[in-house]
Amino acid sequence: EAQRGAAARPLRVHIGNLAATTGVSRFLELDPTWEYSKEENLTIDDLASRGFDRLLTEWPEVPGYRCQALIKGFERISLRRGLLPIPVPVPALVLADKVYVLEKDPEGSTHPCDAKSPIWN
Repeated sequence: EAQRGAAARPLRVHIGNLAATTGVSRFLELDPTWEYSKEENLTIDDLASRGFDRLLTEWPEVPGYRCQALIKGFERISLRRGLLPIPVPVPALVLADKVYVLEKDPEGSTHPCDAKSPIWN
């Protein structure tokens, strides 16, 4: 429901360094009334003070924003013991939280992303 309301009005969206380099902006720049920022190397304080409505950022917590979701990405490859009678190492991808989707909180409260946050694939 929040996203339907968001579509009805212009939004200011900041796309952080990691999100931009992975192509996020190529798929999200669909609404011509939205303003997108891809300014690089913004600090947490910069993000909090620029008046963005939404953030796609590497920071799990920004003052005045609440977590909408987190996006996992490649961290490393690990080797696990296989289930065969002869233990053979099996490669496995290890994912970690990489990009956080934050929304400006109307009351100015801060709600960071954590283990209970929704995960977007």
